[in-house]
Amino acid sequence: MKKHLQDHRSEQGVALLAALIILLVITIIGISGMDETVLEEKMVMNFKDRAMAMNSAESSLASTENWLGRLLAKPDEQTVSGCASPPLCGQTGHVIWADNQVVGASQTVADLTWSAWQSNGVEYAGSGSSSSRMGGAAAQPRSIVEFLSFNPKNSAGQVYQMNPELASAGVGPYYFNVSGAGVGYRTETMSVVEITFRKWF
Repeated sequence: MKKHLQDHRSEQGVALLAALIILLVITIIGISGMDETVLEEKMVMNFKDRAMAMNSAESSLASTENWLGRLLAKPDEQTVSGCASPPLCGQTGHVIWADNQVVGASQTVADLTWSAWQSNGVEYAGSGSSSSRMGGAAAQPRSIVEFLSFNPKNSAGQVYQMNPELASAGVGPYYFNVSGAGVGYRTETMSVVEITFRKWF
């Protein structure tokens, strides 16, 4: 009878040890699963942050294109030294910067920091006649318009405005670099988009 009780206690000890080992394994699996969930959540938040920045930049670009497309006469280009109150320099709507004023000759708009965009880029105010804001973004997107050239030669070496009298009067195609920048939920996440825009005046 004593031997039977000792065997039974020994079996209970082994069962307890096995249960503790199984519990430890389940805990480790649970913790590693939680780590994976936290990592996936961070990845989703980063994706949403980048998407917000890209949407903001594209909205600003579209709004600026819309403004440029509605112009009836080409506004004067501004220089940094001649602008007392950037980013609008005393104008309404947007400002057209002379080439290499905001973005240096050896730079692109993607090289600009967000603080440079805030100093020189016009804040997004919606498109059309309604004013709107980008909800959720850490800051409103910005846009920059730079004058590139007038009536340039094409790949065949011909100009687009072939009438010399009209060309000398400034009638013909003007080319602009239009850029938009936006941030996501954090200002550290920034997206920049740009296009070349042709407009006849």
